[in-house]
Amino acid sequence: GTNLDDVWVLKDAGGAQPAWEALAPAGEAPPARSGAGAAYDPIADRLIVFGGANADGALNDLWVLTGANGLGGAPEWRRLEVAGVMPGRRFGAAVAYEPVSRRLIVFGGSTGGVDSGTNFVFADAWMLTEANGVSPGAQWVRLSPGGGPPAARFRPAFAYSASANRLIVAGGANNKLAAPPDD
Repeated sequence: GTNLDDVWVLKDAGGAQPAWEALAPAGEAPPARSGAGAAYDPIADRLIVFGGANADGALNDLWVLTGANGLGGAPEWRRLEVAGVMPGRRFGAAVAYEPVSRRLIVFGGSTGGVDSGTNFVFADAWMLTEANGVSPGAQWVRLSPGGGPPAARFRPAFAYSASANRLIVAGGANNKLAAPPDD
């Protein structure tokens, strides 16, 4: 299929007359992609987008859309640059956000398509601090949870419980075919 780079908001989602509205964000837009992880920050009204894949392969870039709900001023794309070690390029990762601590959690993902002979599926977990881009100092931290990781997977069903500080992951796919990439 075709990768897309458009942004839509469902207005009055829980109301009597929901309607889709296209947003036209200012700034340099992220390259079109599929399988990106995205999470919304309701406090700062920002959408955080991580990774995905396009015709050039898997990505590990970070983008923030300010004014994401279309109500608080003109939306604008901003690329979030993070120094240091970061997760490898991937799509289909579980991505969750905790707005009070401004932390993004990433688990799993894949480097290639289902039929790729060079696919690697991840079982790692990462945390990005200051993920919404409001404050400086965003930093990736590789997590080492106790109990060992679940099997490597991409495109899982997942949910994050802020009150319990837990990422719940279920299902997904695993067609691990190669060693992990170097980046």
